[in-house]
Amino acid sequence: MDRRALLLTGLAASVARPARAQSRPDVIVVGAGLAGLSAALTLQDAGSRVRVIEAQERPGGRLRTGSGGGLTIDVGAVEVGPHYRRVRAWAARTGVEIRPITRRFGGFGYSIRDTLVSAADWPTSPANLTVGTEREIAPASLEARLLRPLSPIRTVDQAADPAFSSFDRDAAGLLAEAGASSEAIRLMNRWTNAPSLAGASALGFFKEAARSPHAPPATGPEVPGEIAGGSATLPAAMAAALAEAPRYGAAVVGLSQGPGGIEVQLASGETLTADHVVVAVPLTAVAAIAFDPPLPPDQAAAVAGAVYARVTQVHLVPEAPFWDDDGLPPSLYVDGPLERVLAVETQGGVERLVCWVNGDGAVPWDAMTAGDRVTFAVAELARVRPSSTGKVRGAFSWSWAGALSGGIRHAPRPGEVLTLGPVLAQAHGRVRFAGEHVRREEHGMEAACETGERAAEAILAI
Repeated sequence: MDRRALLLTGLAASVARPARAQSRPDVIVVGAGLAGLSAALTLQDAGSRVRVIEAQERPGGRLRTGSGGGLTIDVGAVEVGPHYRRVRAWAARTGVEIRPITRRFGGFGYSIRDTLVSAADWPTSPANLTVGTEREIAPASLEARLLRPLSPIRTVDQAADPAFSSFDRDAAGLLAEAGASSEAIRLMNRWTNAPSLAGASALGFFKEAARSPHAPPATGPEVPGEIAGGSATLPAAMAAALAEAPRYGAAVVGLSQGPGGIEVQLASGETLTADHVVVAVPLTAVAAIAFDPPLPPDQAAAVAGAVYARVTQVHLVPEAPFWDDDGLPPSLYVDGPLERVLAVETQGGVERLVCWVNGDGAVPWDAMTAGDRVTFAVAELARVRPSSTGKVRGAFSWSWAGALSGGIRHAPRPGEVLTLGPVLAQAHGRVRFAGEHVRREEHGMEAACETGERAAEAILAI
């Protein structure tokens, strides 16, 4: 049985941390997110001495559980997809429960041009300025109905095919050429998971939506899940399985390679040495590392120019079912600053509201303090939906732009998927790279695990 099969069947070594101390490690892993931890444990299983160093004071990267105002919820990695084989395997191995997802969002109402509209009334509403058959499409479904069908690819690996270079262009322009109205593009742009439709590659969108070439049929037995105890539970358990506890608060500022190995310079002035390094952090953090010898020009350009999609969340608690007063569903899509107000429903009813702001729309929110974001969200919701006035209290907010990643995911600009994308994963001497930005298969958490394991296997093959 090879290492991959051993991992996926959960028959690898015990998760209990061995009592042995380590001296000079064989491999230093930079980053204690899922990519780095997957790499570290895969190397450790094969007998390598591994040391994980992390700039933050906790493991997890973009798996994060936030709290405030009486709420404790995931602000990153909120769902385990049905095809996340590696995530589920690591969870099973480390004793972390992945349970069927218990929340739902239900239907949506709309606030377009300051007019409240139900989904049923949208096709004939004066606020609906889309044209032709677009008028029948709910605003929340425009991207799925107009952009995704333009994709020439179905699996992630196809995004690297030069035959599709004509799609490595701005998504807004591609939509316009395909006949989408300016109003449909405006609404899609408000809610898209990228800085903007004009500033992101259409091929990048298609790659993000594509499945692994090895994905099982969508009718498989797995259903979307959630990590019991919060998403941060999984990386904490994986970190506990390491022979040597990760070192936190250790930012890397330099990597110098020589015939005897590689030196890792920390911001504290300390230098660590190893035979190999896995860099498993977002490109925004890679850009802060001085490489000696320097990265090749094309790889350096890809790192320096990397853009991440902002996501800012404000969590609110409804103290009365105000939606009963205006007859719309609790969730609301807004073409103004709030963008999306998602009502998280459980069997007990609406638990909370999440104002979820993407891309360039998050820029003004990120300029506010956390407290001001909450205050503004409550007031803005009351403005666009008067029935909520006095019936909603603020809990807390979280901005991914303020985190080390600078955003929730890598969002390649027009022309970057084919020209710069392939060089991001190239080894640089003794350095291997991992993270969702170099994925070949699934997206999200699964991408992190896949790339971490792949980097580890490349080192083990030397």
